Amino acid sequence: MNSTPFFKKHPGLSIFFINLFLLLFVFIVFEIALRIFAPDWLKYTMNYLKTGNGFGYGTDANWKIEYKNGEFYSFTPNSTFKIYYYEYENTVHINSLGGRSTTVNEIVDTNNIIPFIGDSFIMGVGVEDTETVVAITKKILNYNFLNLGITGSCMPVQRKIIDNRYNELGHPAVVIYGFFLGNDFNDIMNEYLKKLDSESLKVNKPDKDNEANMKKGFMWKLNYFISHNNFLKRLYTLQFIKQKILTITNKDKNKDRAHRDAAFLIMNSADTAYINVAKSEIDNEIKLLSKESYKSIVILIPDRNQINNSLRKTMSTYYNIDENNLNPFLPNQLLIQALNKYKIKYIDATPCLIKHFNEGALYYTQDNHFTKLGQKIISECIADTLRNSIEELKSKIKY
Repeated sequence: MNSTPFFKKHPGLSIFFINLFLLLFVFIVFEIALRIFAPDWLKYTMNYLKTGNGFGYGTDANWKIEYKNGEFYSFTPNSTFKIYYYEYENTVHINSLGGRSTTVNEIVDTNNIIPFIGDSFIMGVGVEDTETVVAITKKILNYNFLNLGITGSCMPVQRKIIDNRYNELGHPAVVIYGFFLGNDFNDIMNEYLKKLDSESLKVNKPDKDNEANMKKGFMWKLNYFISHNNFLKRLYTLQFIKQKILTITNKDKNKDRAHRDAAFLIMNSADTAYINVAKSEIDNEIKLLSKESYKSIVILIPDRNQINNSLRKTMSTYYNIDENNLNPFLPNQLLIQALNKYKIKYIDATPCLIKHFNEGALYYTQDNHFTKLGQKIISECIADTLRNSIEELKSKIKY
């Protein structure tokens, strides 16, 4: 009995399997090619995805915190907890005043305290107690700095913390604020959104609406599925195709604000609506700061995308932003304009960090925080000017 060849007996099915094999072959060849010749933005994406599904400090839910009236007051005095991420693991010791210790077995001096407050860059996420900018500048200048940095905070929250603790801290004459240029503008705007419903802030509301609408669409579901599947998210080809489709379909560049690094919101000079709101809110916030009972000094802390030209170019491609519209020093200009207007002293660490950029890794690779070297460099950058500013302010204070 003569057998009939399969492709003659089932021509349709044969063509299907042949095409499927060819597609698989092309996919494998393309995958290999991308792994060898991947563009910078794709390399960055794949390296990020290797770390896990998202950012987080791991143990922040177990940090020991004191609340008053439902709001953050301080870390629990004399407590200890861990901070860990893919690139570091550190132990945080909290002193008797609820701030991060600056020395081993720190005994707090309650006289002439100068609070040093800010977000995770001031708290020192990524380094040990004695390696933070507060600890190092305290050692250099011999001032009684108290590290009140708290991750995720911004100036409105930080001002309230100082106000609530003003008496307890001995009515400090000078308070130092660390302002992270990467996301503090956005955090301030979001903080005001919780309280206000004015016309000037409505530009931000579509971001949340767009994000909610996107979650209902096919592309969002496909993106979520790929990004959360341990096998699929490691395929260069899928990540490449996904990004290209998102770029083509995302005609309105404002749609993806919620998914961008906040630094690229405040650096994008073409997004005038966002910039105008940021300018208005920072002016209002610095005006309030100028009316406090103490004198302030603001330290400008740059985002790594501001000082790393190569990384900024890579990420502008990833976010589909015209690099020509990015002004890396626009955040500095907006803040300095407000600080000068209300006569508040400041120290911009950006030029100094750019000068020392090639001395080693100042920021972690996947995380956006300072390394031990980065904390050391910024401390040395600001020390002399900080000393002069403190002494000048003290000489003007009437006791």
